[in-house]
Amino acid sequence: MTGLTKLMKNEDAYRRMLNDGIIAYGNLDRMKMLFEKEQSGKPLVIAFLGGSITQGFSASMPTTCYAYRVYDWFCNRFPDVQVSYVNAGIGATDSYFGVARVEEDVLKHKPDFILFEYSVNDPDEEFFKETYEGLLRRLLKAPGFPAVMALDNVVYSDGSSSQRVHDEITHAYGIPTVSVRESVYKRMLDGEISMSEITSDGLHPNDVGHQIVADLICNLLKYIDRSDGIATPVTENRFENAKRLTNKDIDPVLCYGFSKDETWQESAADVFKGGWYASLEGSFMTFRIKCTGIGIQYRKTKDLPAPVVRVTLDHDPNSVRILDANFDETWGDLAALECCYNDLPNEEHELSLEIIETHEDDVKPFYLISMIVI
Repeated sequence: MTGLTKLMKNEDAYRRMLNDGIIAYGNLDRMKMLFEKEQSGKPLVIAFLGGSITQGFSASMPTTCYAYRVYDWFCNRFPDVQVSYVNAGIGATDSYFGVARVEEDVLKHKPDFILFEYSVNDPDEEFFKETYEGLLRRLLKAPGFPAVMALDNVVYSDGSSSQRVHDEITHAYGIPTVSVRESVYKRMLDGEISMSEITSDGLHPNDVGHQIVADLICNLLKYIDRSDGIATPVTENRFENAKRLTNKDIDPVLCYGFSKDETWQESAADVFKGGWYASLEGSFMTFRIKCTGIGIQYRKTKDLPAPVVRVTLDHDPNSVRILDANFDETWGDLAALECCYNDLPNEEHELSLEIIETHEDDVKPFYLISMIVI
């Protein structure tokens, strides 16, 4: 079994290689619009623009080149839609020629999707950075707002590519991009696969090489199809679906001493309404909330002194948090928001609040504005 065969049979290792090839998710708005077109039932046009690799040089048949394989993926993805194929690859041509011919060879077909590549034909020079940018702008300005994707190929024999200058452009315009150099070529340098398994001349992929290039592209397309059109989160992204609960959204299961504020906000800044309030020590409320995190929003007042509240989650003494309504500023009252609990099991939790300290000269009651749950 060859190194390449072994790699392709190892699903996890092969997926890692394909994922390494995604060097930019970019702005996915146009891509999401493309996938939403399935519902309209309108015909789709899938176009490819580039050099000899896009043309299919070294593929045994026109249907085994990477471009046709990607087109075939679209046909399977949109089984009830008529999908047309435009391959505008021409060997030994660069983006200087590409930008001049794109109207006649690609845009006149009114494509819905365009993949373009010139990374082994354009020299790594500022001039071709400019012609490449001109081409990209022509694609993005085309009628119908086609989805645009970039492919960075590589010369397997020496690793040369204009990916450096091309990526400056695609990153600036938020173009989804995949790279053969960052995926397949790196495995070749590491000795996992040999060059002869991918190409017979050190440049043009054979049938298996074309399949891998198509898999790189379709791997990103599958991600986009599954995504919500927004790039992969940088953080744990726990707060995307946060919800604010006021007294119109939830009632306490236990309540003593707290009253429901029946007044409502007249503007967004009118925050001290729609909550619960109490003045007596020992007043308490318990809520049952299914969530994985809880923040508590309450009033800290400049009019001192003010009550102090103890918060407990699921009757656990180690979960106690203290909400002190005394504000150490004088400019006004603050709608304080404290993230009290995170990374909870996704189940129903009991949240209890109890006033544990009051004063004879308290000016204002403790005011619970809302709870922020995730």
